[in-house]
Amino acid sequence: MGPRALPLLERGHRPQPAKWYRLSPRGDRPRGRVGHGCLFLPGGGPGRVLLLGGADPAGAFADAHFVELGANRWAAAGWSGLRPRYEHATFLPAAVPPRLWVFGGAHPAGNRSCVQVLDLGEWEWFITFAQELIPLHGGIVLCAHVLSELSRKFLRPCVCQKGFAFRFELTFPAAG
Repeated sequence: MGPRALPLLERGHRPQPAKWYRLSPRGDRPRGRVGHGCLFLPGGGPGRVLLLGGADPAGAFADAHFVELGANRWAAAGWSGLRPRYEHATFLPAAVPPRLWVFGGAHPAGNRSCVQVLDLGEWEWFITFAQELIPLHGGIVLCAHVLSELSRKFLRPCVCQKGFAFRFELTFPAAG
């Protein structure tokens, strides 16, 4: 069944459980792409869906766009700093403050194994872990374990690809 065969979810209507719909948000939509990250961000009413990176035949994207579910419209994310990439892992752990993790993927010149983190409260990329140990691209699984100890947060992601597992640790200072 192609996307046009799906019923259109009209603004203000509630979807039925276990049923697929298509959306047709208003506004300036991003260019078509493949290999993008896509995830739901709660808050602000019904929430938003984030479309991050991706590629088309002309190259990789370093942009991000939202579908604002309450208004049923496209909105540019308005931040800069993401490295162009596609077929990457995008992860949002349940931690405070909320941070969006982007790992691996590819770009026109090759593969990426760097980690970029976006502070969702400030809407800016605040850290880049760019140790290019091994190029990782496609089929990436990213899992994380978050622990609190006094006033510090520890995130220990485990990255798995094609039979290999890598672990790295990042320590964040206390907020405020």
